Formats: sequence, C-alpha cells, structure tokens
Amino acid sequence: MAWHWLYLLTFLSSLTTSLFGSEFMIDTSGIYSQEWAKVAFDGTNYLVVWVDYRNSDSGDIYGARVTPAGVVLDQPAIPISKAPNMQHCVTVAYSGTNYLVVWMDWRNDPLYPDLYGTRVSPDGVVLDPEGIAISTAPLWQADPAVGFDGTNFLVVWEDYRDAPVSYSDIYCARVTPEGKVLDTAGIPVSVEPLWQSLPAVAFDGTNYLAVWADCRRGGNYPDDIYGARITPEGKVLDTLGIPISTKPQNQYEPAIAFDGRNYLVVWTDERRGGQWPFRDIYGARITPQGLVIDTGGIFIAGRSIWQWKPAIVFDGSNYIVVWTDDSTGTRKNEEIGGALVSVAGIIISRDIVVRGESTQTWPRLAVGPAGQLMLVYTGWAGTVGNKTYNTLRVWGKLGPFWGIEERQSSKCRLPLLPATIVKGSLFLPKDYYALLFDRCGEKVADLQPGRNDLRHLSPGVYFVRFAGKNEMVTTKMVLVR
Repeated sequence: MAWHWLYLLTFLSSLTTSLFGSEFMIDTSGIYSQEWAKVAFDGTNYLVVWVDYRNSDSGDIYGARVTPAGVVLDQPAIPISKAPNMQHCVTVAYSGTNYLVVWMDWRNDPLYPDLYGTRVSPDGVVLDPEGIAISTAPLWQADPAVGFDGTNFLVVWEDYRDAPVSYSDIYCARVTPEGKVLDTAGIPVSVEPLWQSLPAVAFDGTNYLAVWADCRRGGNYPDDIYGARITPEGKVLDTLGIPISTKPQNQYEPAIAFDGRNYLVVWTDERRGGQWPFRDIYGARITPQGLVIDTGGIFIAGRSIWQWKPAIVFDGSNYIVVWTDDSTGTRKNEEIGGALVSVAGIIISRDIVVRGESTQTWPRLAVGPAGQLMLVYTGWAGTVGNKTYNTLRVWGKLGPFWGIEERQSSKCRLPLLPATIVKGSLFLPKDYYALLFDRCGEKVADLQPGRNDLRHLSPGVYFVRFAGKNEMVTTKMVLVR
C-alpha cells in the first residue's frame, strides 16, 4: 500500500495570529486602575480575579466570569474583598465545586499583611464575604499560590515570621472545599538561610510540587530555583529542597505545570549577565519522584533585553508558556511573548502574542474546553470603545488550538526550505539538516542531507525541525496510509 504525507504546516510566526484571538477588556466600568490578574476555569466559565482600585488607592479584590465565547457575565465586576486597608497579590484555583480566591490582606495591620481567602461559586456568589483567615502569623505573609488535589486546596506562600533570622521562608496550609483551614499554624516547606520567595505549586495526582526562588547561597536577591514535594496530607518530602537551577546570576519568578508524566518549571533567568542583567526564560522538567531531567535548563526565550514574569499551562498536548517581553529594558513598551513547548522540552514555536499601546504585562493562563486558552494580563488602556481610561486595566484574550494550513500532495516544496517528500522519503538538499519528533516531543530520527527513508514510521502526528544556513522552521505533519 502506497504511503503519502498529509501536511499540516505551522510556522514560527503563526503564534500571534493563530493561537490567540482579539483582546478584550474584562471590566469596562469606571476609569480606575486594575492589575495582577489571575484566571481559572470551572468546566463552564472562566473566573478572572484582580486587584482593583475603584474604591481607594490601596486596592481591593474584584472578579468577573467570562464564557468560552468571550462574553463577560459580570458587569460591573464582583466585589470579592473590600476589607479595610489594602488587598493585593491575588490568586485562584477551582475545586470541582467552588473557586478558592486567596490574597495578601492588611486588614489587621496596615504594615504587616496576612493571608485571607474566600470561596466563590460558579454562579459568581462570594460564599465567605468576611474572608477566611488562612495565615495570621507575625510579620508578613506574601505572594500566595494555590493548587487542588481532588480533596483539599494547598495554599503556599512566602513567610516572614522568623525574620530577620532567616528573612523569608516558604510555608503552606491545606484548606478544605468547605473553607476550613486544616493547618492554622502553617507547615514549613523551606526554612533555609536568607530568602525563599515567590512560590508556585502544581499537583501530579499523587503529590504536589512547590517551587520557589532561593537565596541560600548568599547574595541580595534569590539566586536559584528550588522545589519540594508535599503530600496531600501536608508532609514535606524534600526538607532540604530540590535544586532545580543553580546557574550563575539570578533565577526567580518560577511557574509550574504538570503534563500527566512530568512537571515543567519555568522561570526568569539572568545567566546572560550584563550591567543591567539580560533576563531570559528558562525551564526544566521534573519527574514526580523529584528528579531534575534538564539539569542545564531549557532555553525558552531570549530575543529581547528582558523576558520575565512567566506563566505556564498544559493544554492536553503541549505546554503554553507566556511572559512579559521588553525589547528595550525600559518597561515603556512591554509586550506579551509566548511559546509552544512539547512535553519533551522541544520549543515548537515562539513569538509575540500581544502587542499594544505602552505596557502589557503580568500574563496568566487557564485552559478551557477542548484545549481553549484564556490569557489575562494587565495592559494600558487609552481610549477604548469611545471611552477614555488612560490607566492600566485587566484584559483577556481567547485562543483555540494551533492554527494550521492543510494540503495534500505526493510532491511538495516546504515554505522557506527546498525540501521534498516523495512516497515516504524526505529529501534534504546539501547543508540542510532536520530533527524528527513524535507528537509527545520525543526525537525519533536525525535527518541528513539527501534521501531519508521514513516508511518504517507508524502513522500519526510528527514535528520536523529544519535547519540550514540562517534558516530554521518547524512544521507539523501527519503520516497516513
């Protein structure tokens, strides 16, 4: 039986136009500032939460539900917490029944924040209007992250209760879906010397992996990325921490997702150095047993002076990584960059996914129905829809699966590259090479100049990365009989 190739072509430049649709403002009321947006999906709608300054300069927590069609259901937005003083650094996760929204809260002391939370129903009802006190330990509790294990939530945060002896540590506490805090004193995850900060957390079906920026080597800023596994019962399995990245210069702002087999941790990395250090996005895969697969790190993005503030999700097939991208290092024209990364750590594509007036920053993602993506971020709003804001607002952008172009032929010339497939054989010209990956991102062949026989391969989806001279392009192909 004859073999032929059905080409599904995707180009490195397609991420901007194909992966994400048009931007829209989440809340169009008022002209006040908004920032620090986060998002989660409940199986029907998304819940976007943010820090909102409509009531004062100190900030409150608001939210709104958004349908997969991009319809904002709550105009005006839902007031989640308007407690005295400031609320900031909000985050959110979904349990299968209700959301848990968690934030830093200064209601008890204008100098030292605690951690509070509340449950929000899929109908947009705030179930704990006075808030749930998750941690009221001495001094600061900051930068919470939250995950769900099928039974309870796990809230992880940066904790200053022992400062200045150890500066900041990483603590956690479990919260039931009914809103009961099981670990009122908090569980110490990492109490190593100096700073541990900016945690993130994900669950693999057996344990959590919490990750953070770590300064135990010394210095004035977190130097490394560390992690620790935590059981659903709250036991810390790696009390000394797992060193994920200990390269020169600073690594910080980690984010994490799980693909069903391994984690991918991504972070801001300053190993390029410089007087004002270049900031790139790196990553590493971690097994559920705590083994670091990519000890040298995976280079994900570094075309600009600064790439930072990354976020990551797994869409069922690949990872989507987004970040703030600053080509000047001045923070005057920040954009949102993005990359599609296979489960094997292969960069399939990368580009700018949001361009706009002035600043676009702090991107976050959630996965909706059929792998749909919901991107939220803080972006400048000048005049939008005949209304002048001239301030920062929370924006959203919905994305379907990767945009593709389809055609079928027994002989075809690849865009940009003089490569031809004939009856299961791939011909590469002189000085051109390619790598062939399966749909999971595992390399299955090194392709050389000349004829490469591919008839032994099983039908299915493959990625081919071509390189030669100054050209590089990744294409996606389906082999059928």
